[in-house]
Amino acid sequence: MKYKLIIFDLDGTIWDHEDISSLTPPFRKISKNTIVDLRGTLVKLYPYVKETLSKLKQMGFILAIVSWNKEKIALEALDAFGLAGLFDYYCIEYHPYKEKMIKKILKKIYEEENEIKSFQVIYIDDRDI
Repeated sequence: MKYKLIIFDLDGTIWDHEDISSLTPPFRKISKNTIVDLRGTLVKLYPYVKETLSKLKQMGFILAIVSWNKEKIALEALDAFGLAGLFDYYCIEYHPYKEKMIKKILKKIYEEENEIKSFQVIYIDDRDI
């Protein structure tokens, strides 16, 4: 079995904050793995996240994000960390129905004539869906 697509959650999975949507942009990078919002709240990447994502891209995996967040804020945080360019697809919506977001990602991929079977997908989250 060959996996092709890896889908990641953001809060509690990529970074240590549990609700990036509650923060106040703009974000400012203060170290390699830490950003701070306008009110001084720190957000840290989990260890080796950027290196792992870069390696997965080099290995040919399609990377995607599915996250229950406010899209604009989540994308600003990804950009501040320098991670935005590592992901091929994202579906960031402000509701808890991640299975619907995953279906949207798969539909986008299919529309671009990339066939992905469900058994070729890995979903990484800090919670069950």
